[in-house]
Amino acid sequence: MTVDNLACVYREKGCYDEAAELFERVWEGREKKLSPDHSSTLGTINGLAIVCRYQGHYEEAERLHSLVLESRKKCLGHKHPKTLRTMDGLATVYQLQGRYGEAEALFEQALAGRQEKLGSEHPDTRQTAEHIKNLKRTLSSPALASIKKVRSE
Repeated sequence: MTVDNLACVYREKGCYDEAAELFERVWEGREKKLSPDHSSTLGTINGLAIVCRYQGHYEEAERLHSLVLESRKKCLGHKHPKTLRTMDGLATVYQLQGRYGEAEALFEQALAGRQEKLGSEHPDTRQTAEHIKNLKRTLSSPALASIKKVRSE
Protein backbone atom coordinates (compact mmCIF):
# COMPACT_ATOMS: atom_id res chain seq x y z
CA MET A 1 0.00 0.00 0.00
CA THR A 2 1.35 3.43 -0.89
CA VAL A 3 1.32 6.36 1.49
CA ASP A 4 -1.23 8.09 -0.77
CA ASN A 5 -3.54 5.07 -0.52
CA LEU A 6 -3.11 5.02 3.24
CA ALA A 7 -4.10 8.70 3.33
CA CYS A 8 -7.27 7.81 1.41
CA VAL A 9 -8.04 5.04 3.90
CA TYR A 10 -7.58 7.45 6.80
CA ARG A 11 -9.85 9.97 5.06
CA GLU A 12 -12.58 7.37 4.51
CA LYS A 13 -12.34 6.28 8.15
CA GLY A 14 -12.73 9.88 9.33
CA CYS A 15 -9.14 10.19 10.58
CA TYR A 16 -8.71 13.58 8.93
CA ASP A 17 -5.63 14.86 10.76
CA GLU A 18 -3.71 11.70 9.88
CA ALA A 19 -4.94 11.81 6.30
CA ALA A 20 -3.97 15.47 5.89
CA GLU A 21 -0.48 14.82 7.26
CA LEU A 22 0.08 11.95 4.82
CA PHE A 23 -1.37 13.83 1.83
CA GLU A 24 0.93 16.77 2.59
CA ARG A 25 3.95 14.47 2.81
CA VAL A 26 3.09 12.76 -0.48
CA TRP A 27 2.41 16.12 -2.16
CA GLU A 28 5.85 17.40 -1.20
CA GLY A 29 7.53 14.25 -2.51
CA ARG A 30 5.58 14.11 -5.75
CA GLU A 31 6.14 17.77 -6.47
CA LYS A 32 9.91 17.23 -6.18
CA LYS A 33 10.10 13.89 -8.03
CA LEU A 34 7.41 14.36 -10.66
CA SER A 35 6.25 17.99 -11.08
CA PRO A 36 3.63 20.35 -9.65
CA ASP A 37 1.35 19.67 -12.64
CA HIS A 38 1.79 15.88 -12.79
CA SER A 39 -1.48 13.98 -12.60
CA SER A 40 -0.38 12.08 -9.48
CA THR A 41 0.64 15.29 -7.72
CA LEU A 42 -2.70 16.89 -8.57
CA GLY A 43 -4.57 13.81 -7.36
CA THR A 44 -2.81 14.10 -4.02
CA ILE A 45 -3.59 17.81 -3.72
CA ASN A 46 -7.21 17.05 -4.57
CA GLY A 47 -7.26 14.40 -1.84
CA LEU A 48 -5.98 16.96 0.65
CA ALA A 49 -8.62 19.45 -0.53
CA ILE A 50 -11.34 16.90 0.21
CA VAL A 51 -9.94 16.36 3.71
CA CYS A 52 -9.93 20.11 4.29
CA ARG A 53 -13.55 20.26 3.14
CA TYR A 54 -14.54 17.45 5.50
CA GLN A 55 -12.80 19.27 8.35
CA GLY A 56 -14.71 22.48 7.58
CA HIS A 57 -11.56 24.31 6.43
CA TYR A 58 -13.36 25.74 3.44
CA GLU A 59 -10.91 28.49 2.51
CA GLU A 60 -8.04 26.01 2.31
CA ALA A 61 -10.22 23.50 0.45
CA GLU A 62 -11.16 26.23 -2.02
CA ARG A 63 -7.53 27.22 -2.52
CA LEU A 64 -6.44 23.64 -3.14
CA HIS A 65 -9.37 22.73 -5.42
CA SER A 66 -8.75 25.94 -7.40
CA LEU A 67 -5.07 25.10 -7.79
CA VAL A 68 -5.89 21.62 -9.05
CA LEU A 69 -8.67 22.89 -11.32
CA GLU A 70 -6.45 25.42 -13.06
CA SER A 71 -3.68 22.87 -13.58
CA ARG A 72 -6.07 20.24 -14.86
CA LYS A 73 -7.69 22.69 -17.28
CA LYS A 74 -4.24 23.57 -18.59
CA CYS A 75 -2.91 20.00 -18.79
CA LEU A 76 -6.01 17.93 -19.55
CA GLY A 77 -8.54 20.39 -20.94
CA HIS A 78 -11.80 21.83 -19.64
CA LYS A 79 -13.88 18.71 -20.28
CA HIS A 80 -11.61 15.93 -19.06
CA PRO A 81 -13.34 13.78 -16.42
CA LYS A 82 -10.70 14.64 -13.80
CA THR A 83 -11.15 18.35 -14.50
CA LEU A 84 -14.91 17.98 -14.19
CA ARG A 85 -14.55 16.05 -10.91
CA THR A 86 -12.45 18.88 -9.52
CA MET A 87 -15.03 21.41 -10.70
CA ASP A 88 -17.71 19.48 -8.84
CA GLY A 89 -15.56 19.48 -5.69
CA LEU A 90 -14.94 23.22 -5.86
CA ALA A 91 -18.65 23.85 -6.44
CA THR A 92 -19.37 21.82 -3.30
CA VAL A 93 -17.00 24.06 -1.33
CA TYR A 94 -18.75 27.14 -2.70
CA GLN A 95 -22.09 25.70 -1.60
CA LEU A 96 -20.77 24.98 1.89
CA GLN A 97 -19.53 28.59 2.07
CA GLY A 98 -23.00 29.87 1.17
CA ARG A 99 -21.80 31.09 -2.24
CA TYR A 100 -24.80 29.57 -3.95
CA GLY A 101 -24.65 31.44 -7.25
CA GLU A 102 -21.02 30.47 -7.83
CA ALA A 103 -21.78 26.89 -6.76
CA GLU A 104 -24.71 26.58 -9.14
CA ALA A 105 -22.77 27.99 -12.10
CA LEU A 106 -19.86 25.61 -11.52
CA PHE A 107 -22.14 22.61 -10.94
CA GLU A 108 -23.95 23.43 -14.20
CA GLN A 109 -20.64 23.67 -16.06
CA ALA A 110 -19.51 20.33 -14.61
CA LEU A 111 -22.86 18.75 -15.47
CA ALA A 112 -22.74 19.92 -19.09
CA GLY A 113 -19.20 18.58 -19.48
CA ARG A 114 -20.06 15.27 -17.86
CA GLN A 115 -23.16 14.83 -20.00
CA GLU A 116 -21.10 15.48 -23.12
CA LYS A 117 -18.12 13.31 -22.15
CA LEU A 118 -19.68 10.57 -20.04
CA GLY A 119 -23.37 10.54 -20.94
CA SER A 120 -26.43 11.31 -18.84
CA GLU A 121 -26.56 7.93 -17.11
CA HIS A 122 -22.95 7.81 -15.92
CA PRO A 123 -22.68 7.79 -12.10
CA ASP A 124 -20.54 10.95 -12.08
CA THR A 125 -23.06 12.80 -14.25
CA ARG A 126 -25.90 11.66 -12.03
CA GLN A 127 -23.96 12.72 -8.93
CA THR A 128 -23.53 16.27 -10.26
CA ALA A 129 -27.21 16.39 -11.24
CA GLU A 130 -28.05 15.36 -7.66
CA HIS A 131 -25.78 18.11 -6.30
CA ILE A 132 -27.68 20.66 -8.39
CA LYS A 133 -31.02 19.27 -7.20
CA ASN A 134 -29.87 19.50 -3.57
CA LEU A 135 -28.61 23.05 -4.08
CA LYS A 136 -31.93 24.13 -5.59
CA ARG A 137 -33.75 22.51 -2.66
CA THR A 138 -31.52 24.48 -0.28
CA LEU A 139 -32.19 27.70 -2.16
CA SER A 140 -35.94 27.18 -1.97
CA SER A 141 -36.00 26.26 1.72
CA PRO A 142 -38.04 28.50 4.04
CA ALA A 143 -35.12 28.66 6.51
CA LEU A 144 -32.83 30.18 3.89
CA ALA A 145 -35.54 32.59 2.78
CA SER A 146 -35.95 33.84 6.37
CA ILE A 147 -32.17 34.30 6.71
CA LYS A 148 -32.09 36.31 3.48
CA LYS A 149 -35.03 38.40 4.70
CA VAL A 150 -33.33 39.18 8.02
CA ARG A 151 -30.10 40.12 6.24
CA SER A 152 -31.90 42.48 3.86
CA GLU A 153 -33.68 44.38 6.66
